Amino acid sequence: MEIKNKSLNRLLNEVIVLEFKDEIEKLGFKYLKTKNSFKLKKDDLILSIDFSLDYWDKYYINEEGEIVLNIIFTSSIDTIGFTKWYKKNYNESWGFGDVIDEIKFLHKLEDPDISKEDFSYLTPSIKFKNSVSELLHESIQENNVYKLVSNDKDEVLSFIRNSMIPDLIKNSNWDYIIKMIKSEKDFRVHYAYVFLLYYLNKIEESREAFEILLKNHYKKLENNEIQDIEDFKKYIVQRENEYKLMFNK
Repeated sequence: MEIKNKSLNRLLNEVIVLEFKDEIEKLGFKYLKTKNSFKLKKDDLILSIDFSLDYWDKYYINEEGEIVLNIIFTSSIDTIGFTKWYKKNYNESWGFGDVIDEIKFLHKLEDPDISKEDFSYLTPSIKFKNSVSELLHESIQENNVYKLVSNDKDEVLSFIRNSMIPDLIKNSNWDYIIKMIKSEKDFRVHYAYVFLLYYLNKIEESREAFEILLKNHYKKLENNEIQDIEDFKKYIVQRENEYKLMFNK
């Protein structure tokens, strides 16, 4: 048998409310139960401290038979202002977000409010799925480096208060967002970057970046690097029209 996901999420929020909510809200963040998150709006950016159970390893039973939750805290920035502007003007959803810090809290449940209704039986298909997940989890864990792994609530709260939130606030600016975006290799991200520069009223930088992307597309056509040439030509025309509207060319 294993604990149902719905029950695990209830236990998770009970831990957050009891152990973390008051302290994090004192620092200006608002607790949003339905989103498993604490959020703070700064200008047109959203600063988030999200909490969840480890996707691959939500909990385990220790040697004393006690339930230990593997709680992940993640801090991130989201460009909510730009996202709304882009949706309004281009009827597409696009935004930028970046994870700043990630830590793991191994929380032992003391006298948990749990009954047999909170458990489900393991069917053969679930057992197979779990075995695959365990193998994937082992390979992912090798490359996953948390800033902190602790079973001490005070240590975790201290890290959130003295490291995670200061790092989040320090990086909640457009210079950091632009640096993060420019490191991406996906050209679709770079098109959104063009519109972000335009949104920030960096018109000349936006125009230059747009022209570089268009030249790269022309070069791909010349070098026969595209399989579906006709569709790609239509795509270029669409972008060219956007360029003309944006820069009155």
